[in-house]
Amino acid sequence: MTSLHQRFRDTMRWFVNSVTVVATSHEGSRSGFTSTAVTCVAFDTPTLLVSVNRAASSHDPLLQSRHFSVNLLFQHQEAIGVRFTGFKGHKGEARFEGAAWTTLETGAPVLVGALAAFDCRVLDTKDFGSHTLFFGEVVGMASGEKSADAPLVYFNRGYAAMNTSAP
Repeated sequence: MTSLHQRFRDTMRWFVNSVTVVATSHEGSRSGFTSTAVTCVAFDTPTLLVSVNRAASSHDPLLQSRHFSVNLLFQHQEAIGVRFTGFKGHKGEARFEGAAWTTLETGAPVLVGALAAFDCRVLDTKDFGSHTLFFGEVVGMASGEKSADAPLVYFNRGYAAMNTSAP
């Protein structure tokens, strides 16, 4: 019999999620990770929620820096998403190679040419299970160049195409 935990993981694959790179900098070093666990919390005080596993290499730098960026990827940026998973051995600064980066208000790394980027200052954190929930007040934003390319999404345990043409 399959455990509730495994059944939950298996069923979660049916969610369609935006693929983002969450990045931070602390004491001159950059770190980041690919995430599909980002959501809007509030509009009146623009706030995003990012869920980060406490075992992740970027967890402590994000906790210490108190700022982060959320960079939404286009489909043509799939290689960046893969690089930031670390599954192919990229760690730390090596994850940032092969793409242009800038900063906005907080100094967190922002991907040049992302579909959209949000620059956030950590308002609060909450430990929950194996993760820390980071509540980030949006203090800056950037939008990528207009593109015919669709956003990169994650569905059924893999990257998926998304039809963005109007009916």
